[in-house]
Amino acid sequence: MIPPTMKVMDNNIAIDISESMLIEDCEPTRIEMVKKGVDKFLERRNSCNFGIILFAASAWKYSEPAAGKCYSTAKILPPGGEAGGTAIGEAVFLAANQGGPTSQVRRLILISDGDNTIGSVSPALAAEIALNHNLTISCIGVGQEGPVKFGKDALGRSVFVSDTFSDTSLKFLASKTNGHYYRAKNSEEVAKILWDLLN
Repeated sequence: MIPPTMKVMDNNIAIDISESMLIEDCEPTRIEMVKKGVDKFLERRNSCNFGIILFAASAWKYSEPAAGKCYSTAKILPPGGEAGGTAIGEAVFLAANQGGPTSQVRRLILISDGDNTIGSVSPALAAEIALNHNLTISCIGVGQEGPVKFGKDALGRSVFVSDTFSDTSLKFLASKTNGHYYRAKNSEEVAKILWDLLN
């Protein structure tokens, strides 16, 4: 349930802050690249007529912007504090239920590096919920395939991990809800995609 003090927004940006977003195949990490891109987008905005949703093992509304200002990503903490998992379906459910089935077409821009791995809302159910609530989902995939750097070992050497990026759920949601799927390699691309979709 959304607290009565929080605004209900027709358009939302959902940002994945699961642990894999700390991987260093973007500059300097996936999550920091996304935050920088969102900030670049916010700098060009004249109004804050959209909401921000964060998700990892669950999904929740980001804090309201300060009076006279748009959002700042400074308070978005690095991932890892949440239990493991990526609850993409929960983020879609939260965005969809901020309006009613008869409202005008609304948009969700979902930024993530992986597939739905946790939660009670599967991608198929999330797509059905979105369609029933006139919610179009466009997705931005961040990260690279193959071995990528993720922290250092006891000797200070970079540790490499594999299979940390998948866009199957992202492509599915975009295709089923008449949205678009994008890959972003840097913060400038994140900002441009957001501007094109929400301006």
